[in-house]
This record gives sequence, C-alpha cells and structure tokens, in this order.
Amino acid sequence: VASQRELGELRSARLQGFHTRLLSLATRVVVNSPAVLDRLALSRVGRARRVEVILNGVDRAKFHPAPPPLPPGAPTIGMLANLRPEKGHDVLLKAAKRVIHAVPGVRFSIWGSGPLKDELEPLVEAEGLRGHVTLHGATADPAAVYRTFDVFVLPSRSEATSNVLLEAMASGLPIVASAVGGTPEILDRGEAGLLVPPDDPNALAAALIDILASPARARALAERARNRVVAEYDMDRMVNRLEGLYADLLANT
Repeated sequence: VASQRELGELRSARLQGFHTRLLSLATRVVVNSPAVLDRLALSRVGRARRVEVILNGVDRAKFHPAPPPLPPGAPTIGMLANLRPEKGHDVLLKAAKRVIHAVPGVRFSIWGSGPLKDELEPLVEAEGLRGHVTLHGATADPAAVYRTFDVFVLPSRSEATSNVLLEAMASGLPIVASAVGGTPEILDRGEAGLLVPPDDPNALAAALIDILASPARARALAERARNRVVAEYDMDRMVNRLEGLYADLLANT
C-alpha cells in the first residue's frame, strides 16, 4: 500500500516520474483528496483503478472552538504553516497593508518555521508592517495557537488536503483560503469559508476585510466549517476506513 498526499506539482519532472513508477508497484494507492485522485487519473495507477480516497481526519477533542469568534477589540488574523514558497506568506504580507488601512488595529499572527524565514522578516520591514505583523516561529501546541486567532488565512499556491485548514475549521474559526487543489472541496465550494484566487493580494485583502466587517457572517462560516469537519473529516472515520482497506486486502491475499 502506497500513498500520495499532495498534488505532486512541486516535484521536478524527473522526480515526479520516479514517484509515479513507484506508485505503479503498489497494490493500492491511498490519496487524501479528490483533487489528488484527479491528478492521478491519467497515470498508470489511475487507469488501473487502484486509487482510493481516504480523507484526512482531525482530532476534535484537541482542536475545538474558543468562543466567541471575533470578540470585541482588535482582531487577529492568523496563519500557521511551514515557511515555504507554496504557502503564500508573501501574498498575505502584500495583502496586509490594505487590510490594516481598512481595519485599524488589526494584527497578523504568523506561526511556522522553514526556509523562507530569512526572506519574510525583511519583507515585513519593506511593506511597513512592523508592529502589525508578528512572525512567531514554530509551536509545539498548535491547538492553543488557533485559539488566539479570530480569522484563519491560508493563501497557498498548492494544497491537497491541508491539515492546518482542518484544524482551524475544527477550532471554530472563519476561514479565508486560496482556491487551489483540495481546498475548495474541503470548504464546500465556498459554503464553509471564503475562497480567493491564488497569488492575488487584492482579492485576499478584500475577503479578509469583508469577513472582519461582518461578524454574523464570520460566525455562520465558522459554524459551517466546524460542522463539515465533524461530518467528513473526523479522525475515527479516517482510521476506520484505513483499517477496512487493510482488512479487505489481507482477506483477498
């Protein structure tokens, strides 16, 4: 049993070809998103119908809401992701200036570590965002971090099924995310969060301003997001499906 848990578009052509050949040796390939299934559809693995979608699960006992969303006072827009180019931190920083102008006192709280750290800190300075944007680094307690946010943002350029997105949804946060990979499916095509085009700071800023200006809408989106996680992305559901896959394969060996 093999797996592919991302779209594969960040690999070189040579590495992607090697990866696909390895998948072709597997009896079954597990993917975590219909978007990955679609990406593999024309491959040897996809044509052999050996691909099975098992959605990621989130621990709802650990990740849960901290009511109420958007409390009185200065709101905090938060992001938790590895500091890598595909996560779109630079897009968020470019959008932040417009949001700050429209929503006085708003703060941006960015958590994560990675190779872009040395590039993002100068960008904060260059955009005049010192005092408004904080780069915190890594965290050992992401559940606690989500409870310090009023809105969660994920401006990625590439995603399959984002675990941090599921965690933020389970934590009862309104979401703004770029419409890439499996994210539109997770957010129910915009019913459980606002979707924006990738690499579009203006669209991202407009969505963030909109959600901050509409607390009732933010609460409704957060509730839909939480309900969607409960219905489709529960940890026990994921484990049961994986156990069932292995049981079926072993029974037919």
